[in-house]
Amino acid sequence: MKRNLLLLWLSLAAVQPVLANPCRQSVGYVSDFDDTIKAYSSGSQKGEKLRERLFGKKRYPGVDTLLNAARAQCPKNRLSILTAAPNALEKNVTGTLKNGVDIQHDEVIYRESLKEETPVYKSRVLEDLMFRSEQDAHVFIGDNTRADPEVYLAAKTKRPHKVAAIYIHRRESKKLSSSDIIPFHLYLEVAINEHLEGRLDRKALDQVAEDTLKADMNELFPPNHECPLGFKFKKTRDTAFNRKIAPLEKSIHEFCSKRKQNHGSSGSTDPDSSRQRH
Repeated sequence: MKRNLLLLWLSLAAVQPVLANPCRQSVGYVSDFDDTIKAYSSGSQKGEKLRERLFGKKRYPGVDTLLNAARAQCPKNRLSILTAAPNALEKNVTGTLKNGVDIQHDEVIYRESLKEETPVYKSRVLEDLMFRSEQDAHVFIGDNTRADPEVYLAAKTKRPHKVAAIYIHRRESKKLSSSDIIPFHLYLEVAINEHLEGRLDRKALDQVAEDTLKADMNELFPPNHECPLGFKFKKTRDTAFNRKIAPLEKSIHEFCSKRKQNHGSSGSTDPDSSRQRH
């Protein structure tokens, strides 16, 4: 009888998806702020960018759910938010983090002196974070508008055992030079990869997927953002989940194709005046 029950349990286990074990290691998540958490629609016009920097509070769909879930996966997990903004912009940064669902975090690190170049400042802070942290590893999240890729890669070179992943938001159409960088357009892509790596559970993955699926296409890909053709999600071990998000791939391709046709490859303005949903 016991042998039959064991065989039955083994047969059932064989068809179950592999579950994430988010507490197998503690993680220190470090996220950039501008163009990573906070979304900008303006292009290179300094006046528009300044207005958004001072008054805008938009965030990318799914970022709050992902960061909150990642931080909560393990008791020792931490979220540090790194911004090149000075303390004078603390009100706007805090307002953005609290806009809608609060992004729970352990610290926001501001650039104390604008005389310090942003790459130097970020490199110094990352080194300090890794040196004093109690976490087993770190996950860096940034964007490709400035020096995040180079700064994060340099930090990993110094302490390779302390950096588990580097995610770079493809805000602009720039090539990323290293295979150590995981590029993304949507936070659902980050959630899928974190789930596959065992750092994010299935419930959290589903929540990020729901946020993404209900979002407006112009929120997922604001004006002046890279808009990819032939977009594909990485496959998970759950075929039902893969089928659920598959229609979004087609919607993104159609949306970005229309944007490119109407406004060129930069996708600098909305495809049309209406708010498009997928």
